[in-house]
Amino acid sequence: MANGDHNFNEQFAAFVNNGQFESDRFVAAVLEGRFPNRNDFLEHIPLRLRKVIQKCLEIDPDQRYDSALKIVNDLSDIDGAELDWRYEENQAYRQWSKKNNLGVYYRCVAEGESLHAVKAGPAGVERRINDYCKDKATKADIQKFLRTTK
Repeated sequence: MANGDHNFNEQFAAFVNNGQFESDRFVAAVLEGRFPNRNDFLEHIPLRLRKVIQKCLEIDPDQRYDSALKIVNDLSDIDGAELDWRYEENQAYRQWSKKNNLGVYYRCVAEGESLHAVKAGPAGVERRINDYCKDKATKADIQKFLRTTK
């Protein structure tokens, strides 16, 4: 749920070969903890939320939460600038955007390996954020932008 349908469908497609669903491989991957990928998260998902999700998906039931209350308590500890972002994606790009309490708008667009970031004041005039406009950006570049932009 944190990564969206596109990510899930991409992982699921690995179990379809020549139009045939390979259920034995799929079941094995689930039982071995390889599906869904428990380490592949979108850049704006905070580390604490990742940990909660990973614990919920533990293969061994004894390693999972033993109550919904414990999940809620761990979720209540999550704070961070990453949670303020709206995320959109399509076949061409991925985009994060938010407006802070001062009316400043931020947008970060990843197209392939390139990254483009802008900031707009309350008047709506956009300006590039040059430190985050790159032809070859990494997940770490996107995460840094999402964590440090307030």
